[in-house]
Amino acid sequence: MDPLRLIRDYTISGVIGRSTYDDTYIHLDDQHSLLRKSTTNYAAKMGRGFLAVEAIWFLAKCNVANPAQAHAAYMRDALAAKVAQISLIDRKELLDYLTGRVETSANVDVNVPAFTVPDDADVDAQAAAVGEKRRREDGVDVEENGAGAGARLASVRGGGGASEHLKDQPLHTRNSILQCNKDFSAVLGFFGGAGVKDG
Repeated sequence: MDPLRLIRDYTISGVIGRSTYDDTYIHLDDQHSLLRKSTTNYAAKMGRGFLAVEAIWFLAKCNVANPAQAHAAYMRDALAAKVAQISLIDRKELLDYLTGRVETSANVDVNVPAFTVPDDADVDAQAAAVGEKRRREDGVDVEENGAGAGARLASVRGGGGASEHLKDQPLHTRNSILQCNKDFSAVLGFFGGAGVKDG
């Protein structure tokens, strides 16, 4: 899942204004939730690295609510909502991309994964929250077995804990698969091939 593309699609369709957020996730609708602190592959100018999902989402939401809003008012709103801000330098080009005025942006780096989870994220707490949300949607009682969501996830996945399982699975995108050595061992390894062996 590419969060930048998802936010762009929701902005173009005009439904991003109905999205909500909490301490951990941005809820675009009932089916799509994004981790707030994760980063996208949109490179900020002036060497600031890649932009966070929450910063891009909040800019798109503010733009849909008030397209003529000044940057100072946006910054004030972002600070009040405790959301990362987009600089004035990045704002126009990012809004042109998000609203569909341009099809591509030079700041979208295709050489990095489209979605990166920060190392300091509490994966167990996030897995527990997702598990509880899914049980509520499925109509299963949260206190049914007395075990927490993390323990249930660990037992379903064969032990090891939810955080170990989530951290061990690399996120593969179409671009990250194609980045490889000259012997294509990364591509062959991803698809289950034996790899090329020297002589």
